[in-house]
Amino acid sequence: MKKHLLSIILAAMLCGSLMPVSAAAEVSVQQQGTDITDVTPEPEIAPVTNPDEGIEPVVDAEQDDTPTVGATENRTVLDSGDTQHGVHWTLYEDGALVLTPKQKKTSFTYWLDKGDDAWSSRVYTVNGKEEIGKELVTSLVIEDHVGIIPDEMFSGYNNLKSVTLPGMHDIPKDTFSECRELKDVTVNGSLNKIGEYAFAGCEYLNTVSIHGDAGHICDHAFDNCIRLSSFTVDGTVSSLGKCALRRCGWITTFDAPITGNIGNYAFEGCDCLKRLSPIRGSVGYGAFSWVEIPNEPGNYWNTKIKDLYIVSRHNGTLETLNWNNKQEINLHYTGTKEEFEKRYTNGSGF
Repeated sequence: MKKHLLSIILAAMLCGSLMPVSAAAEVSVQQQGTDITDVTPEPEIAPVTNPDEGIEPVVDAEQDDTPTVGATENRTVLDSGDTQHGVHWTLYEDGALVLTPKQKKTSFTYWLDKGDDAWSSRVYTVNGKEEIGKELVTSLVIEDHVGIIPDEMFSGYNNLKSVTLPGMHDIPKDTFSECRELKDVTVNGSLNKIGEYAFAGCEYLNTVSIHGDAGHICDHAFDNCIRLSSFTVDGTVSSLGKCALRRCGWITTFDAPITGNIGNYAFEGCDCLKRLSPIRGSVGYGAFSWVEIPNEPGNYWNTKIKDLYIVSRHNGTLETLNWNNKQEINLHYTGTKEEFEKRYTNGSGF
């Protein structure tokens, strides 16, 4: 009997030792009068055999397959398309507009016609705001082999700030006129000409860099670019038309050799201009004349040119003439005094 009782006691003790900890905790909480729901159970951890198993990729609800330009540029394409003459255009969300040939054939020139600027009138939503494409463009890059664009194509692009062009046949008439925020223009090659009013009225244009010849700078091409301070040409300028750089009040030097003529009033009102490179053609009437300040009658800008170099049409150096006129310009003329007086003192010049 005693052995049987001892066996029962040992069995009871063994069952108590096998009770789960959680059960013991439950019993303890219940004994203290605490509701079991007040105790936060620990989360169950399921065994994972594959580290990527059960992990869902994070996907932006508006994400699409739009390509980007280069891994480092990290730009998102807003829109793109093709023109009928083989030019592909891409408008990026950051405001960059890039024109490039679909197929780069070194012996072929691609071009744009009027109406090929589909982006300009389309409406886009950027950062929750609707804008037409023309107002979104802040920079323009035209790549090699896109050599012809129509007149006025980018005129009045109010937010355009920088332009990069290849060597082109020409920059047509009014191409960038009245782009009031435009600051920098770079041409990576030579031009035949810069058309009439091509950059006229670009009031914040500060820098023009042409890595080649500028060709003929036509009438009024840079008229009233009042903040233009740097105009560099690696090659030569064929000629300057009438009022070509009129009222470019901040420009101090024009170092590109001018192989042809300077038109009437070409530098009128360039009151900070101090030096030009040699001129091999004629100088038009009032090319460096004063100009009345708008809305201030009786006040005048007077050019501060101190040294002007003009090269004779004849070969060789014959004589250097230092001539002080009413504007106190030191004129260095490579030629004879008689030739100078015949060319420049009768109705033309300064």
